[in-house]
Amino acid sequence: MTTTTISRRCFVKASAMTATAAFSLSLIGRLGGQAWAMTVKAIDATTADTLLAMCRRVYPHDRLEDVFYAACVEGLDAKAADSADAKKQLTDGAAMLNKAGSKAFAELGADEQLAVLKGIETTPFFQTVRGNMVTALYGNSEVWPKFGYQGPSYPYGGYLERGFNDIAWLPKESR
Repeated sequence: MTTTTISRRCFVKASAMTATAAFSLSLIGRLGGQAWAMTVKAIDATTADTLLAMCRRVYPHDRLEDVFYAACVEGLDAKAADSADAKKQLTDGAAMLNKAGSKAFAELGADEQLAVLKGIETTPFFQTVRGNMVTALYGNSEVWPKFGYQGPSYPYGGYLERGFNDIAWLPKESR
């Protein structure tokens, strides 16, 4: 097993680019049903579509529109624009996904997509996409209301001062 270490500077830079892409796309998503398009520069459209399908299958949420997953792909595209190795990893990984099933990954059913992903879940490609998804999807403040999360409480004095016990989705005996 090989381990890859990245410098703090690279991590911060990649996180900032991912957050910027997520924020930009969240603004587009806020326009209320108007058309949006995924904007990628370093990777081709086939790779982008495959990554979008992969992102939706890795962290599936029926209530989220594709625009939020597209923000994750745009974050990956930003990494690919900065690094030839990242671009190769994403392009080769998407090609591998498209060859693993009976047809292109994005065209497969949910069960077959999941089976393909289970087969590659330990690869660096999968881990790169999954790691990006955690920050790009769940760090997007436009997604939070869709999950019932009100956002951080520290600007408002913490949870004791702001809804410590107001969650409606948790059974009363668990509160």
